[in-house]
Amino acid sequence: MKKIIKATRVNIGENAFKLYCAPRFRGHYLEILERLADQMNAMLSYHCKILVFRIDLRLNEYTCDNKPVTDFVNRLRKHLRAAGHKRVGYIWVREHDSSCKQHYHMTLIIDANRNQHPHNIIEKAKYYWENWGCGHLYVPTSCYRLVRRGDPDSLGRAFERNSYLAKVKTKARRPMATNDFSASRLKPKVQSCELLLPVIGRCA
Repeated sequence: MKKIIKATRVNIGENAFKLYCAPRFRGHYLEILERLADQMNAMLSYHCKILVFRIDLRLNEYTCDNKPVTDFVNRLRKHLRAAGHKRVGYIWVREHDSSCKQHYHMTLIIDANRNQHPHNIIEKAKYYWENWGCGHLYVPTSCYRLVRRGDPDSLGRAFERNSYLAKVKTKARRPMATNDFSASRLKPKVQSCELLLPVIGRCA
């Protein structure tokens, strides 16, 4: 069972992060927060700046498994790699509220030296989700943050914005054997580094 924390901040490694707290707040799953921090850290160990952005995926019909979103991730990663992105970080969560269908929130983490704005990637993501008959892709307000290595403020803002994915509310309604989240498994280039420590260096 995943640990729930009911605080407005969380300590992960050497960093203290502020969390997104919605109305009727029920807490966050620590495991999801840690995976988000882990994948941002891994990307920052390779790239001096990263683009972190969120999309929401709504389905045309209910599925008991997560095949639509896993297939979508595979298509999008293949496109990004062909466009020159050597690695792509991501995390998605499955949620199901009062609707008859589940939906997904997803955070993507890419090399900002190649894309400093998510527009073109979001358009491609829309194609892979909507034109393949899965459902509708929604873009939240202020969906992206640019994070520079060595800049804890930009990291904190990106983490807080995307900590929304870890909220406890609406994740319980799913089949027992179906995961409520998944993430990329990128490993940091420098195994001993913590998030944004100056030893990693800065952009030229």
